[in-house]
Amino acid sequence: MRTVLPALGCLLVFAFAGCGEQGTGRNGNTSSRPDGTPAVAKSIAPGQVSVDPNASANTAENPVAATRNRKRDEMRQAAGDQPANFDIEAMLNRSTRPAPENSTFAVAMANVVVERRIFLKHPVLAKVEKVTDGARSTLKVETTDGRTIDLRPNAVDALSVASSAAIMQAAGLQMPASQPMDRKPGAANRN
Repeated sequence: MRTVLPALGCLLVFAFAGCGEQGTGRNGNTSSRPDGTPAVAKSIAPGQVSVDPNASANTAENPVAATRNRKRDEMRQAAGDQPANFDIEAMLNRSTRPAPENSTFAVAMANVVVERRIFLKHPVLAKVEKVTDGARSTLKVETTDGRTIDLRPNAVDALSVASSAAIMQAAGLQMPASQPMDRKPGAANRN
């Protein structure tokens, strides 16, 4: 039994080592291109580097790489077109979701990233908006009385869950003084 297993293993290795057609390796490399034309080796002088991204020293391009490269070239050609106009407000409306402290949060990602938090019934804060364009960011706080305050971009952590107190502190705002109550808070109104 001990001599049969190694002999069987060697037999299997030799049997499968010769499988496949001539010129095709097990990794899909062939000696001709996918369209059937033979691969032509480019002669490069010593010390020079090939600038053809599809050129390879040992193998021709496989069909998957050919499709990927064709799509990449189409995208590069299309990149010369004018950038698409995005309707940021529509994106924000579609992505609006509830947030803490009776507010909503929305984000839109296009050529810029816009994060917006709207406070529905806050006595001071109306809206906080962060716009990121590449490496530049702006953060604006709008109050219920119509003032707009510009902050440094990292003044508020995680706009979607930041507390109104943290936002107000970063903006240098204070809560209005509360009005004194005429009656006890727990007393029922009897008519």
